[in-house]
This record gives sequence, structure tokens and C-alpha cells, in this order.
Amino acid sequence: MSEVLKVYLDLDVLSYMAGIPKDELWKVPVARRVVDLAKNGEIVIVMSMAAVETSFSRARLPKERRRRYLCLLTECLESVPY
Repeated sequence: MSEVLKVYLDLDVLSYMAGIPKDELWKVPVARRVVDLAKNGEIVIVMSMAAVETSFSRARLPKERRRRYLCLLTECLESVPY
């Protein structure tokens, strides 16, 4: 039996999955493909929401904006095993 590839997602991939950035829109389908691979069990997503929260804190985003982004990322990941 072969192992499933584990893929670490960083904040950039997550943000494009959630549709947060409006530049470099070509990355959105790539991010969605990663999600589809995970949904189909072809890969396993490895990530840390604590790392995501820390990145937002360090970026000094306003609290409301940070909360909105975290909600978008959480919604995006609800249907993806990680």
C-alpha cells in the first residue's frame, strides 16, 4: 500500500483558496486544484491554523479584518480534511 502525499499549505495558498487577494488571479484555480486533490483523498493537507493566526497578527491587520479573513479561511477548509 502506498502512502498519500502530504502537502504543506502556507498562507498564500489558503488566501487564494478563500479568494482574499485580488491580484494574481491565475493562482486561484491552482489553489482550488489542491483542495480538489485533498477532497478526493489524493493528498493530505498539512497546515497549522496557529501559524495562520500568527501571520495575521504579525501583519498587524486590524482586528475586524483579521477576524473576517480567519472566517473565510475556516469556511474554505470546512470540506477539506487536514
